[in-house]
Amino acid sequence: MIFSSLLSCLAPLVIGFLLISLLWPEQPALRNDLPLRLCLAVGGGFGVLSCIYFLQLSLFGPSRRGLISTQIALLAVLIAIFFYKRKSMKRSPKGEPVSEPVAESRFNRILSVLFLIALLSTAITFVFISLKKPHGDWDAWAVYNMKARFLFRAGDHWRDLFSTPLEWASPDYPLLIPVSIAACWTLMGKETTVVPALIAMLFTLATVGIAACSVSAIRGKTQGYLAGLVLLCTPYFITHGASQYSDIPLGFFFLATLALISLQDGLAKGGCKFLILAGMAAGLSAWTKNEGFLFLIAVFVSRLAVTVPGNGLKLFLRQMRFFAAGLLPILLVLIYFKLTISAHSLLLPAEGQNSIGKLTDFSRYRTILDSFVRVGLGFRTWPAVVPLLAFYLLLLRIRIEPKERAIIAGSLIALAVMIAGYFMIFVISPRDLAWHLSASVDRLYAQLWPSFTFIFFLIVRTPEQAFIED
Repeated sequence: MIFSSLLSCLAPLVIGFLLISLLWPEQPALRNDLPLRLCLAVGGGFGVLSCIYFLQLSLFGPSRRGLISTQIALLAVLIAIFFYKRKSMKRSPKGEPVSEPVAESRFNRILSVLFLIALLSTAITFVFISLKKPHGDWDAWAVYNMKARFLFRAGDHWRDLFSTPLEWASPDYPLLIPVSIAACWTLMGKETTVVPALIAMLFTLATVGIAACSVSAIRGKTQGYLAGLVLLCTPYFITHGASQYSDIPLGFFFLATLALISLQDGLAKGGCKFLILAGMAAGLSAWTKNEGFLFLIAVFVSRLAVTVPGNGLKLFLRQMRFFAAGLLPILLVLIYFKLTISAHSLLLPAEGQNSIGKLTDFSRYRTILDSFVRVGLGFRTWPAVVPLLAFYLLLLRIRIEPKERAIIAGSLIALAVMIAGYFMIFVISPRDLAWHLSASVDRLYAQLWPSFTFIFFLIVRTPEQAFIED
């Protein structure tokens, strides 16, 4: 059962890796980028799988043979293009010389060992939690895994899942997670609790990998290891990932988008391939959860604010074209889902509800702000992570290189737009405010925590800089 589950997840992971690799720019500063591409392949692979299987269900109906044939055909095409590209690159003249790798310090070697130990401990913890709660927590078995089971079992009647929607089942939620699970079960020919647990673990560990690898590429290995260790040492991030909710996969796509845009701004020399991948990641965030729509707005606003004042509207529009190239295919699938299948969002005010009254009720603002601050300070009783980050910041202080100002400013603006958007959604929420806050705020922090960690280690000086300058 475990072997067949691994095998069902292998095909989308290989497809994701090949797709990422074909779109990956050849940059001398990123020659040791295999771990980063492998981590991004998790989101890309399951994102492509879910879109393909959803379109198959919608246009042709469920078919195990059809899905297997599609996967094989896509694999064959991508492998052929991949090896053709590699062959062409060998024939082409060599580009810039690759700099010799810098020898790792003893401190870096210690950090790498600690990182690997923490990663292994997290994987073991994940397995134990999954054995104890094979169906995950409430939203996992009542929403995502329930939908996956319906899609897998209902055959041609899968649309009935949305015909009489249940409020607690979040009928308007996008389908990346449930369709990915159902597709893996379809490839296997049977359902098992191993698949949703395995997908949850892959997204959680890959999020850590993206944070560590992207920060390493921009700010050095020391900062990268520390960024990964912070995520691995945040208990709620790990336990919430094991709960099989969609917040950690959503946070994966948020982080992937910001990291790819940062690599474009900081390391890319010509071309905009990172922006195509960033557009794809942003689109998949909207295909994961409705908060992804807000994230699309946040990315657009941040790019507009960072690019236009210094480089003009022309560069912004050029970058947005590449971003849209990755975004558009996913967005078309999502629009089709929203227009033809999805039910009305339960977070939007129903007809006759007084939204204006809520917007002018300042007691709601105080209640929401109090909850944001209180949950933020506790974040499900995280132990020493925040004090350690504060101490690290005070000890090493802020250091922003001129070439990194746009990267950091854009990421901070995107994060600020997300927080402001979350805040206003609570203001107009038709649900009981106290219940809605208690059930949601910590999960919203979990979505943004990887991106915050990424930004934090771009802002703070590295230990090497502090040693030289002080």
